[in-house]
Amino acid sequence: MGKPRMRQEDWKPACLAALALFAAIWIAFAPALNHAFLNHDDPEYLTENPNVLAGLTPTGAVWAFTHTHSANWHPVTWLSHMLDVELYGTEPRGHHATNILIHAATTVILFGWLLGLTRALLPSLLVAVLFGLHPLRVESVAWISERKDVLAAFFWVLTCWLYTRYTIRPSRIRYIFMLLTFSLGLMSKAMLVTLPCALVLLDYWPHTRWNFASWRKTLPAAIREKWPLFALSILASVITVFAQQKSGALQSLSTYTVDIRIANALQSYFNYLVMTIWPVNLSPLYMHRGPSLFSLKTFISLIAIAGISAAVWRVAARDRHLFSGWLWFLGTLVPVLGLVQVGAQAMADRFTYIPSIGIAFATAWSLARWKPRSLGVITPLLALALGSLTFVQTQYWRDGVTLFSRAVEIEPENAQAHTFLGAALYGDARYEDAADHFERAVELAPDYSRLRYRWGMTALKLERYDVAERELEYYLHLQPDDPAAQYELATLFAKRGAFERSLPYFEAIVRNNPNAVPALNNLGNALFALGRVEDARGRYQEVLAIDPANAIAHGNLTLLDTRH
Repeated sequence: MGKPRMRQEDWKPACLAALALFAAIWIAFAPALNHAFLNHDDPEYLTENPNVLAGLTPTGAVWAFTHTHSANWHPVTWLSHMLDVELYGTEPRGHHATNILIHAATTVILFGWLLGLTRALLPSLLVAVLFGLHPLRVESVAWISERKDVLAAFFWVLTCWLYTRYTIRPSRIRYIFMLLTFSLGLMSKAMLVTLPCALVLLDYWPHTRWNFASWRKTLPAAIREKWPLFALSILASVITVFAQQKSGALQSLSTYTVDIRIANALQSYFNYLVMTIWPVNLSPLYMHRGPSLFSLKTFISLIAIAGISAAVWRVAARDRHLFSGWLWFLGTLVPVLGLVQVGAQAMADRFTYIPSIGIAFATAWSLARWKPRSLGVITPLLALALGSLTFVQTQYWRDGVTLFSRAVEIEPENAQAHTFLGAALYGDARYEDAADHFERAVELAPDYSRLRYRWGMTALKLERYDVAERELEYYLHLQPDDPAAQYELATLFAKRGAFERSLPYFEAIVRNNPNAVPALNNLGNALFALGRVEDARGRYQEVLAIDPANAIAHGNLTLLDTRH
């Protein structure tokens, strides 16, 4: 393949288009600059993560590379958050600005890569518009915790560009640079594991390095050439599964059986396609309904996906862009279809971030082939329409109450949405409102364990002690080793004078953590109240052995000696 060259007169419109694209993205996502941190994942990733809050330090860098956290190993993402803390502190505006900047840069690089490769200005611009301004991108860009998404896409597109440079003039140094950006992408988010397969598709179109006429010779060569990338993908997959198993994020086959996973995957393919074409009622939480493999919707989804695939196969030799783009969409979604179920969601807008590029390829070059004159009108109209929808969708991400109120509005029967809305209301000290949503969520999903804990804590705030006792006991039935819930329930029993009932919970905490000073003190108080004076004395002395200056333990011992 010869090196594509752009004529000098083409540079000016290309640069103007890139600047307009960059500006349009900033305008579309501008509402996010005034948004707060969310109560969902942002505390774990940033606002309550001491490693990140310390800023960019050598100790933090070591932690980022040597620890799994939040069910992932993504050191580049952690370093990015740490750098933001170094630059902006805990002011959310700067963190949001970084997300928008990375997304805008990725979109412009995508445009420049395709333009340099194909010298087709309007199709390249349309791909960038469909990618960068689509409202399905809002979750990835407007949610600070999804920094991993925008970083991963940045390195994905950069790797594709470097790969194109390598195919034009192969050299070891170019291959090494490509491996480097791919590695950085994998260390941002493991979804890049499908990138080597996507590069094989790019070899079919637009690189035209293999074809069906001689595939037995050309296709294996294209695959062999990428073995280092495949090796890195396998390694990243192993690390990711380990991290997710360690965190408990992987769902068992007893919870989501194989037939349910296949049905959800088929329906998700169909839903993502529909949402790409008609992006309305987008939600941060799509409820997993445990779909049946033999339901009508699964059948329709199967027929639709199989029908499109068959049609694409029939024209694959002629319309290479359709084959490459459609398989890009299908293949890059595989890690997030729920075949390996992580979390409780059926699907998520953020999962379309990279796969959407394939649909954009297929759409833009199909229009360029069949209706080339329409591109000059369609591209700016789509930019205006999608940008407007994105501007509106971004505003739903203002704060947790606004976001999850929208989720409840879209799916009133979604227990998880009610739970997160309740948690956001609780964080705003709106305990009565939170209670309404927790009660509704319990009706919908009584065995959703985290919900029962949050509902119990809210009932404590409202001094509805019977409800708090019931909910915390039920939660500990589901999650028997949670020390926070054990402590709250034991303290509640003690407060109500039921010291005998508090003992097992305080003892369980101390047994698992002998240095748990508050639990030791309260255990001593419960024993003292039950007349077990010497046992109580022993617990207070254990506290002082840990913390000799502990005023509470000294006071308790003085009171004990005064009375006995």
